[in-house]
Amino acid sequence: MRRSTVGLLAAVGAAMSALAGLSNGDVFALAILSASAATAIAVHLAFPRQKSHMKRKKLKKRKSKKLKKRTSKKLKKSGSSRAADPGRVASVGSPRHARQVSMTGASAESTYEFDVAVSFAGEDRDFVEVIVSRLKDAGIRVFYDTDYQVAMWGEDLAEYLDQVYRAKARYAIMFISRFYAEKMWTRYERRSALVRALGQESVYILPVRLDSTILEGLHQTIAYLDAQLMGPDGIVSATLAKLTGAPPAP
Repeated sequence: MRRSTVGLLAAVGAAMSALAGLSNGDVFALAILSASAATAIAVHLAFPRQKSHMKRKKLKKRKSKKLKKRTSKKLKKSGSSRAADPGRVASVGSPRHARQVSMTGASAESTYEFDVAVSFAGEDRDFVEVIVSRLKDAGIRVFYDTDYQVAMWGEDLAEYLDQVYRAKARYAIMFISRFYAEKMWTRYERRSALVRALGQESVYILPVRLDSTILEGLHQTIAYLDAQLMGPDGIVSATLAKLTGAPPAP
């Protein structure tokens, strides 16, 4: 307790001890003085606490400013280091951006689970299976439904097939026929592939015509292979050339 506070209390005590020899008017005046002294004491005692609180508030504000400055410096430094690294490419989820793994020479195609995904009607399976078998013999990763029966077992096929034909393959080969145009699941696969094709600049859908059927949603200006003219060997050769960038074998 401060000395000034002790002095005030002593003065009040002395005044109270002299009450017995004073008149009523003097007692009243002394009571007013005592009340004023008590108020002064209360203010006097509260002032140090208020002053301490303001001090803490200023210190906290100063620390906050320093922290903001340090954070700002770190963010600037981090931004400059990203800009200096040409191999960093942000992935935003779409297939086109997901392919851009690196600009320093790494293969972008390795990001896909399959090199090709084949989409066909069950009635055309015999023809497609010959092509798939030869592609696999050549080391090509092919999504062919019968090879993934166990993986698809219990899955929601709408979600599973959408992922395959929209995001997991480098190319989708469509074997177009009148049966293909009529089937529900081939329509679903085609729509997923078209969504992917719409979202990227490079080629994705590789059509192979088994007959003269015009397929809804696929532009007639898109170049296709004629299965009747080329046969399985020609389609396999063209697929390998598309994947490697080399000219097809004669």
